[in-house]
Amino acid sequence: MIAKIAIAAATVAGLSTAATAADLIVDTPVASAPAVSDWDGFYVGVFGGYAKGVLTTTDNLLPISPYDENYEGYLLGVQGGYNFHITDNIVGGFSTDIAFNNAEADEPSYALSIDWSGSATARIGIEMGSVVPYVLGGISAASASIKDMSVAPADQQVHAGYVLGVGGEVSLTENVSANVEYRYTNYGTKIYDLYNPTPAELVDSSVRGGLNFRF
Repeated sequence: MIAKIAIAAATVAGLSTAATAADLIVDTPVASAPAVSDWDGFYVGVFGGYAKGVLTTTDNLLPISPYDENYEGYLLGVQGGYNFHITDNIVGGFSTDIAFNNAEADEPSYALSIDWSGSATARIGIEMGSVVPYVLGGISAASASIKDMSVAPADQQVHAGYVLGVGGEVSLTENVSANVEYRYTNYGTKIYDLYNPTPAELVDSSVRGGLNFRF
């Protein structure tokens, strides 16, 4: 009888110890992997837009110098770049673009035509779910041809300057997004060989919209 009581007591003590040990086990939470945003990575796309600007020429032989002439036209081009997260909701990026540009002016003094324009920019924005508003800035270039209406030959030059702008991009699907931008572009001044050396500056404002494919 005493042996049976001893066995029973030992069994109860063992069960009590096991229960106490089980109570001490704490579930360790599994660390979640950092979220991967669809905004990170490379992209390529197309865009179209409209530009309106001013050609300013400085001709010391003319009493009305400097002379301003308005120009305008459409843009159609390709763009590409890379986006990355700086912090959880701050998105940085770099992009380049080049466009066919049919902006032109045809006034009594000078005829201007722009063949192509392009830029290389950096941008920074705030991720707000499927939307990223941003600001941008960088360098710009354009090839332009100017003809003085009083002489036969035209001269062509490549301008280089800067661009500043604001925009926003919205995610349409996992790999497709659309963006819209306003840009102020100063293409700088070049010397054109007309009937005399003539400095000419190109400055315009443009609105453009694009479709990007991210991968």
